[in-house]
Amino acid sequence: MKKSKLLKFIGMILVLAVVVFSSIMAYKEVIIPKKYNKYIELGNEHIAEEHYRQAIYDFESALRIDKNSIEALLGLSKSYVGISDDEKVKECVMKAQSLDLKDENLVLEILDIVSKNDRETIRTVVENYIEEVGYDNVSERFQLTVFQMTNKNELSECIDRAETIYEKLDRGKVNNELLDYKVTLGAYIKTGKEVNNGYFYTQDEVNQMTEALKKLISRFSEV
Repeated sequence: MKKSKLLKFIGMILVLAVVVFSSIMAYKEVIIPKKYNKYIELGNEHIAEEHYRQAIYDFESALRIDKNSIEALLGLSKSYVGISDDEKVKECVMKAQSLDLKDENLVLEILDIVSKNDRETIRTVVENYIEEVGYDNVSERFQLTVFQMTNKNELSECIDRAETIYEKLDRGKVNNELLDYKVTLGAYIKTGKEVNNGYFYTQDEVNQMTEALKKLISRFSEV
């Protein structure tokens, strides 16, 4: 009799364990994904309605469920764009890219989110991708979309000439007028190199930088 009761008790425990286990699995596989999807859906709706702070709450809630969700990180970055928090935008997109460095579509999506004025972040994102996949493996679509087809030959020549002048000034004695010229020339050389090495400068911007350097170089004989 005691043995029968014991077996019944063990059976009840096993049944209860199965029920609990099934409930846990259902929560993990059904309820949690539903909550996650709902937060993503709400976040996108709030962005469309320009309720950016509410969208931030939604995407952060989704990230509490899946901390490595690229979808939620990109949504969060768009929300921060809405409130002009550039540092947070950068933080979110860099975290998203770190989760899949080889994803070309992810890079393109990030570039659509990041302000075109934030050249530093843009350059970092593109360089991370190229370093991971290799320049030869970048698709033609990516090259046409991302790399501005600009002619920088004349700018490169102007930078070389400006550096030659700067080195001459560096070796000799300079008066106050020459010192001012040297400081200005150094600043223009630095900016010129940024444009020359940058991915996202238009031909107009390249031409403007070239003309500015040419004018500064022509002043050398006047000072």
